Amino acid sequence: MKILIVNDDGYNAPGINELAKQLSKDHEVIVVGPQTQQSGKARSITRYDMDYTLTNYVNTENLKIYSSNRTPSDCVRVGVSYFFADKKPDLVISGINKGSNKALDISYSGTVAAAIESSSMGCKTIAVSLDMSGRQQGYDVVDPSEQHLYVKAAAFMRENIERLYGLIEDEGMFLNINIPLGKIKGVVITGISEMEEPRKITHAEIDKNITTVTQDWEGYNRPENNEGDYAELVKGNIAITPMRYTLTTKALIKKAKEKNLEFKI
Repeated sequence: MKILIVNDDGYNAPGINELAKQLSKDHEVIVVGPQTQQSGKARSITRYDMDYTLTNYVNTENLKIYSSNRTPSDCVRVGVSYFFADKKPDLVISGINKGSNKALDISYSGTVAAAIESSSMGCKTIAVSLDMSGRQQGYDVVDPSEQHLYVKAAAFMRENIERLYGLIEDEGMFLNINIPLGKIKGVVITGISEMEEPRKITHAEIDKNITTVTQDWEGYNRPENNEGDYAELVKGNIAITPMRYTLTTKALIKKAKEKNLEFKI
């Protein structure tokens, strides 16, 4: 297959490079990643400055790696439009991300957003993330001791790429995959965990008309029903969540129409 790989951690992140290294043994791979860390950028794009800079990086693995001075979604746009101008890639993969993208993470994840962008362009797509719960390093820190974790995650992707590809029934659908940090007990196809992410203000300082507020993140509340992607990660399972880029819920549209509401205009 011809595969485009993107991410939000940056073109030189260990996750995207290990994935490209392993998949290039069996497939034709091109990497387009942001020049800098872009985690939490969600689906932000560049609207006005349309000149994209692509820099090619020479590497010992002889991989086709490019960096872009744009966001993860921009990397998808330029990657598909430039490198696959004549024919769309067979598959677009976003990742391997440092840190899981489950539950509420999905809504602001640059990794998942890149998958949404790709899917909206008519490409079969997979987002893949590696859980890093309990590790203290920030997302912009490259720790050599973590390399074996990416090797394991990339090996799963290489071994199962055809199976995963077969799960994507149409171009409007994509997969969001989360891989646990420790020993993998199994693989589960599941939904998104419904849970709260409590935050509280720990400090507020007022200086004339400027208020500086410090917000503390206490982590997730465990899902009460013990279901979904987060719950499966806690159990030690790889969580595969089929998703669609459209936010329209057809069932709710039907119910709303049945109410026959008369709106004032």
